[in-house]
Amino acid sequence: MRLFVRSFLAVGLMSSNMLTASMIWAQEEAKPVESQSAPQEVKAEDAPKEPTAEDYLKLAEKEMSKQLPKELSEEEKTAFIKGVIEESLKFNDQGLKLNPEGAVRMRLLSQRFVLLRVGAVREYDGFKEKAEAFLADVSKDSDQNVAKMGANWTTAYKYSMAGNMTPEERTKFFDEVKAELMASEVNAELTSKVMNYARTVENYGTAEQAAAVYNEFAELFSKSEDEKIKKFVDSLIAAGRRASLPGHPMELIGKKLDGTDFVISDLKGKVVLVDFWATWCGPCIAEFPNMKEMYAKYRDHGFEIVGISLDKDAEKVKAFVETSEIPWMILHHPENERGWDHPAAVYYGINAIPAMVLIGADGNVISTKARGEELRELLSKTFPDVKDTAPAAEATASE
Repeated sequence: MRLFVRSFLAVGLMSSNMLTASMIWAQEEAKPVESQSAPQEVKAEDAPKEPTAEDYLKLAEKEMSKQLPKELSEEEKTAFIKGVIEESLKFNDQGLKLNPEGAVRMRLLSQRFVLLRVGAVREYDGFKEKAEAFLADVSKDSDQNVAKMGANWTTAYKYSMAGNMTPEERTKFFDEVKAELMASEVNAELTSKVMNYARTVENYGTAEQAAAVYNEFAELFSKSEDEKIKKFVDSLIAAGRRASLPGHPMELIGKKLDGTDFVISDLKGKVVLVDFWATWCGPCIAEFPNMKEMYAKYRDHGFEIVGISLDKDAEKVKAFVETSEIPWMILHHPENERGWDHPAAVYYGINAIPAMVLIGADGNVISTKARGEELRELLSKTFPDVKDTAPAAEATASE
């Protein structure tokens, strides 16, 4: 499942039953009074209330918060997600028809963009046309803030659709965007645009394409006299180093939670998953059940995991590891004051987690995107002789 779809599911499809509009505002009508007493005065606050645009916004959010049920076939998953999107759009439509203004309108428009984009990326019938028509309208909105947001959404949408292009179409698209960015004025706004573009190339292009983008823009920004922009160059160089990893060794040293030293050569000859994570990172923790299963299945065949915690507090990490029964080794830098300052994270430009790198037994990196189903597939190919039997008992923590 593509990254932006994962993001939508992570923030929007969590547990909750479907709510209908009547569950927000409907009130039971007053029953006839059977006694002969005088009619009671009806107060304004007791009268049934008409739903507001914000009510519809919240209803759509509730619908989007559904969790994908387990043990569904791919066809059933597709139907479930499509159903959630379509039901959410119905509420969203109702909210926009009330012509809201200000923050509520912006939130409804933002919500609509997310829903249409996911539908278009998943290639549901008619969603591509709906998404592009919506973006065209929003980009011409009379509210300049909305129009500017529409332009940003249009760029994000194009990046999202890169995964649906053929390699030839994708390369042409990447080249066109790069030429446009290269011709732009070098300023702080351009740094954000470049990073979004580079991440898209890294997600959907080849390792060579991504590394080239990071390095070319690092050279462009290095000519700036702005100190903040010059500092951004270091981030680009580090990200280029990460993007260049496939097919090459990964340099890694650090301290284990018990204070002992670690170097990646300690695991020479093993297949190693390097996982950048933190205790406060929900998506990181969500990867652990799959990682535990893979660790139990392949550890005796030469598979190891090295977790690199980007937490500030080592004691908190130790407590989490013990409570969660994490069986693999964890590295934590003793001077990691900001959380993201682990030397390995800085060296490889890790600016989003989880970030998972799979290293082959020959010491060369296999993939910098080894998470979820991709990890399972990569390990299955790496250990073709290991049968799909029931997982063995969890191994004890590596020291």
